[in-house]
Amino acid sequence: MRFFRKKKRLDAKEMIDKLLSKYYPHYDPKLFYKQIWETMCSAIKIASNTAQKILMIDYYIDHLINEISSSYALLTVHPFYLNLSKDEKPYFDQPRNWFPNYYFDSEHNKQFVITGVEKKDISKAKLIALVSKTDNIPYYLYKHQQNEETFFHDRDCRFLPYLNLCIASICDHHRLSAIKMSGKKVIVSAEIYDITLLFPYVETNGETWIHNTSLKTENEPVFDFRFALLFSLAKMKYELEQQ
Repeated sequence: MRFFRKKKRLDAKEMIDKLLSKYYPHYDPKLFYKQIWETMCSAIKIASNTAQKILMIDYYIDHLINEISSSYALLTVHPFYLNLSKDEKPYFDQPRNWFPNYYFDSEHNKQFVITGVEKKDISKAKLIALVSKTDNIPYYLYKHQQNEETFFHDRDCRFLPYLNLCIASICDHHRLSAIKMSGKKVIVSAEIYDITLLFPYVETNGETWIHNTSLKTENEPVFDFRFALLFSLAKMKYELEQQ
């Protein structure tokens, strides 16, 4: 009897790195973060007052979210992804590592940023969903355009109030994306993620989340350098608002 070795399932971060390296020649997350961040900062500094700077930041935030969302949707029809076997395709688990889950406060105590679970209407919120397939989207679009009822989604999601952003990354989120496109009211049961709690204590270089503590250094890898850019833009906006 001949035995076949099962192919190794790709790690989700490895999958994203491979995808981004195909979109961006000579892909280097740390270098790309530095170059894009410096370019955005130069443009923001030109603004004559705080209100204009915040407007510029909001523009970049919207652009980044749209790019991330669309590139992950296109992943499902990318030849690299399509040529993977079922056993090789990565699991995009709950969105736990898109941003840090904790920080060290001024007394060096570890604090977590999930403040609870709530039902949120995301009809007018931004959405990033890692979809596993897109072939069902036309069906769900048609079905829910004909249905006046509110759609309730109780799978794992995270909602970031400061960015008005919902992040979803497990199975059936192609359905969530389609229903939101249909313009219907969408309610999700989501973990509430207060990203502003991180701002005084966490930095990033595009490759690593850097926890600022004098006692010890706990660094975490960045899943996608564009989330590091999103974090830094939100942090800059928050600091401007506090002035």
